[in-house]
Amino acid sequence: MNYNFFFEHLKMNTQSEKEEIIKLRKLLELSSIEIKNLKKENIQIEEEKNKMEENQKIQNEGRVPLSIILEGLPKFEFIRFNRSESEAKKGTTTPHTSNRKKIHIKKDCKISPENIEKLKLNMRKINLGSSKFFDKNTYFTEKKIRYSSENTIQRLVYDYMTDIFDILELTSYVNFYDTTSIVTAINKEELKKLNHPDVTIIRTRKNKPIMAIEIKMPHVDIHGKNILDDDNVIGQIYDYMLSVKSFYNQKYVYGILTTLDKWKILYLPKEKEINLEERIVYESKIYDFSDPDLAKVLIKVIRKSLDSSYYPVRIFDTERNYIEYSSKGCRWKRMEQTQINELSSNINLDIYKNCEKINYTIYKFFQTGRTNQTSLIINNYGSIGVLKQFFGISYDDKKEKTLELKNFEFEAKMWKKIYNINTEIEIINGNPSFITPLIFTLENEYNKTYKKYEVFFRTDLEKIFTYDGAISAELPLKMHSLQSQINRYSQKMNILECAEYAINELAKKKYVHNDLKWQHIGLYPVLKNGYLEKMEPILIDLESLEKKKTKEAKKEMMRQLEIMSKDCEFINNDQERKIPLYI
Repeated sequence: MNYNFFFEHLKMNTQSEKEEIIKLRKLLELSSIEIKNLKKENIQIEEEKNKMEENQKIQNEGRVPLSIILEGLPKFEFIRFNRSESEAKKGTTTPHTSNRKKIHIKKDCKISPENIEKLKLNMRKINLGSSKFFDKNTYFTEKKIRYSSENTIQRLVYDYMTDIFDILELTSYVNFYDTTSIVTAINKEELKKLNHPDVTIIRTRKNKPIMAIEIKMPHVDIHGKNILDDDNVIGQIYDYMLSVKSFYNQKYVYGILTTLDKWKILYLPKEKEINLEERIVYESKIYDFSDPDLAKVLIKVIRKSLDSSYYPVRIFDTERNYIEYSSKGCRWKRMEQTQINELSSNINLDIYKNCEKINYTIYKFFQTGRTNQTSLIINNYGSIGVLKQFFGISYDDKKEKTLELKNFEFEAKMWKKIYNINTEIEIINGNPSFITPLIFTLENEYNKTYKKYEVFFRTDLEKIFTYDGAISAELPLKMHSLQSQINRYSQKMNILECAEYAINELAKKKYVHNDLKWQHIGLYPVLKNGYLEKMEPILIDLESLEKKKTKEAKKEMMRQLEIMSKDCEFINNDQERKIPLYI
């Protein structure tokens, strides 16, 4: 038998089979690729069909799809109307100038646009969504944006930013807050615009600040300089960014400066690079509203801000930036360790102790009214108190005191008359001011679990010295001792009995409080030789007092107390509240 022939034949057959198998494999691979391609084509067809339906729906409803924000906007013409003839002839407008200290050093920063594909956004939802900015107006079709004032620009910026947050599905997560709750060295010109402030703090629903936005009118000066490059304007938003750093200790603080037609991104240097004299800030280039990268850059900055860490806010910290008021004015400062040691070892509640050559460090802005502002302070002798300042117009055209100033003076007078508390008006930071002790007021917050309002005395110094949304740090040692004294007296106080006592005492003086609410009832720490002797229930916000007979005054206020007390649960103080609250 010819074995060689047999093996050769077998070899040929084997080779042939191998080739056949390879062919089959290739066919299978091609078939698989074709199936995948068919599936992909079907998906693309379905997407195109959906997009056509979406576009048709949007067109029928006269809406502009939200996706247009991501794709890049066309060039718009910005037209200001209602200008005076002389202004129109010049073709210029005078921007609002700030009395704040200007920025000194600007450093360039480059911000790369966000990679939208990596974000894996819900594009179907974005395509279906309609733009709030372009909602029911002709901006998009006419390519013209008309405005009459800074308020118009502000509203449009809010709408555009809402579109950005909507794309990121963050609309229910964030809020726009005006600066009255975190204002620093406000001046009279800014006061006039409190209802429409040009600096807004964007915060989460849990009150954590994300970034500051300063909004100005479009303006280019006669030298061709855009208002977004103005050192005074940048100095203004710098102060607000620094406030966010000081009061919330956010690691990366960003700011947006915009006139809507132009945008600039700013951010603070790292903690060690912050120099209060040099006032250094990093800034991006100016982006045009039609720049296809604008939305992606804003998304990048928003995401960086949201991812930023927040650290505990220490009452005394060498790396913290503080606002200081004095008879000379206002300034940012840092404290040396020796100053901190002296302050923390001398901390006390006697705000009238050592009243010469005093300056006041601001730890929190409690509230800002129409013409005044109330702040938590510690003076340079370690005394804790409350500073109330008047920011309104003091005299009218006839050189007579305005009603607002008279009301402010009346309140200062009432503190002395009703409670014998020395509230002599003095000039601090250029404004009429008076100082009161720290009053531990009542607060009411809704408890969703029990579906009731919880009413309690705010006595926790950690919370008093920290903004809602910020992380509080442990109290300094001497403050622990002070806290123990406060707790010892406040825990014995019955809330309704305290309210009735305060009402009775005021009625005896023949006054009625016309704005009675829980927040206007508090405990006044009465001191003896610098030590807490007792807590006396009193009423605050005395601007609302009105002369009335004792019986009538008591009857009115007791009726209001009864209304306030419905569906309320009373707790001795906030340190006893263990159930989390949702507001």
